Amino acid sequence: MAGVVFPYYELARQLGTEQPVYGLQSVGIAGEAQPLTRIETMAEMYLQAIRQIQPEGPYQLAGWSFGGVVALELAQQLHQAGQTVGLLAIIDTPLAVSTLGASRLFLTTVLPYLWPYMADYLAQRSVLLQPGVTERQPSWLARKLGRLFQKKDRADASPKLNFDTPGVQRLLRVLQANIQAGRQYKPERYPGQVTLFKTAINHRGVTWGWGDVATGGIELHSLPGHHMNLLRSPQVEVLAEQLAACLAQPNGDDPRVLTAVA
Repeated sequence: MAGVVFPYYELARQLGTEQPVYGLQSVGIAGEAQPLTRIETMAEMYLQAIRQIQPEGPYQLAGWSFGGVVALELAQQLHQAGQTVGLLAIIDTPLAVSTLGASRLFLTTVLPYLWPYMADYLAQRSVLLQPGVTERQPSWLARKLGRLFQKKDRADASPKLNFDTPGVQRLLRVLQANIQAGRQYKPERYPGQVTLFKTAINHRGVTWGWGDVATGGIELHSLPGHHMNLLRSPQVEVLAEQLAACLAQPNGDDPRVLTAVA
């Protein structure tokens, strides 16, 4: 939901220098534009960026969490344009989640583990707070994050977060826009195969709703860990090994570009 590519860094490193990986993160993260609130519009913009690097298919797409749903829409639009999608890798993303369930899942499952990724990203953007600066909490999400971060501060002396800084404000706006986009999205039947990587800790059905939309079937891979640590060591090594096998070219050609959607 955070929309940043930072969580993919370790996965890209594990895939090796011979495997090209490009990341797509949410519009608005860098303050270049207002966040988008429709997944279809996100996919249209991402498709333009992808074609600057790779004008023709077959395309290899991957998406973790919210990025999995965006990757699905990307694959749909590529098919509609007459292009081939060689791989649609969905990484621990349930598709069959109701509007209420999506909000509850985010608040109870995702949010408590979001701090390490946000801290990494915000540290890179140099928006961590110096002691003594007053915090402003502009929304329900900011209030929720504020309480979470205060607990983290007491537990491990992590740097406090300044909700007044532009970087934090932008990240919160993107989070809320992505939640809205996910609630509104109505997936259509996908004329291809979905390769689903899912953690064993989740038990909401075998294919999490992807079997209802993928007319080409589901290739299922099981992963250790849970949703918010599978892109960190040691879980990410297992994911990288399985994903590399899916990306391998049977004729020994050079690896095709992998596009990872945040």
